[in-house]
Amino acid sequence: MYMPVAKKAKSAEPKESLNAFTFAVDKELKDAFVNSCVSMDSTASRELRAFMRQYLAKNGQTKLL
Repeated sequence: MYMPVAKKAKSAEPKESLNAFTFAVDKELKDAFVNSCVSMDSTASRELRAFMRQYLAKNGQTKLL
């Protein structure tokens, strides 16, 4: 079961290099997802990053490559 991630405090330190992840998705699915994130006071990017971390943990990937 997916649980939304709470907001983290912003750090004054610069983040490591970020990379864009572009993929195709139906407009209706994207719009519903973004609206759901907004209603949970979150962003689609934050929730997708959290999902990716949870997926890796669930599937035995303990370290980020």
